[in-house]
Amino acid sequence: MLATLALVVLIAAAPAAPPAPDLFNSTNIVAIEIRIPDDAMTKLRAHRWAPTNSVPRPEVRVTVSEGKRVYTNVVVHPKGSWGSYRPIDADPALTLNFDKKARGQTFHGLTKISLNNSVQDRSYIKEKLGRELFREIGVPVPRSDFARVSLNGRPLGLYVLIEGANNPFIKGISRIFPTASRSPMAVRNLARLRCSN
Repeated sequence: MLATLALVVLIAAAPAAPPAPDLFNSTNIVAIEIRIPDDAMTKLRAHRWAPTNSVPRPEVRVTVSEGKRVYTNVVVHPKGSWGSYRPIDADPALTLNFDKKARGQTFHGLTKISLNNSVQDRSYIKEKLGRELFREIGVPVPRSDFARVSLNGRPLGLYVLIEGANNPFIKGISRIFPTASRSPMAVRNLARLRCSN
């Protein structure tokens, strides 16, 4: 009886596996098709990034497909800064939020992902390698892998797919660093670590 109780306690205390183990195993390159309606494309085309731009990045609802899986009401916004921002008609970097307008919807267990265009690293390896090195030494960073991305039927090519640094990721950090739950701002800052170019 005591051995059974100890086993139950050990199982309950074991940290939960992070979501999307199939997505970040470095053996798959997922194919992601993003469908953006015409009115949303017009809204995205009107946005131009500038260091002094105080206008928030536009968010639009899109449909995302991966094989036979279809995700609706996914919220997308452009991402990037000085060197990496590209307009929607070029090879844009994007953030996709799967449950912002469709509660409970996930992509391989994740509610948010980023698709980085790697325009500052055409080897596509610096960001992934940097993240893997941090993880190997115990620094929690969002996982990454690769995806082939197309936008409204137009192939954009290879992208770096990154786990969103949102609540599921932060909860994972809190399992590793229990005191992190007392300092969510420190966790958010830690989650923003990036490999420099």
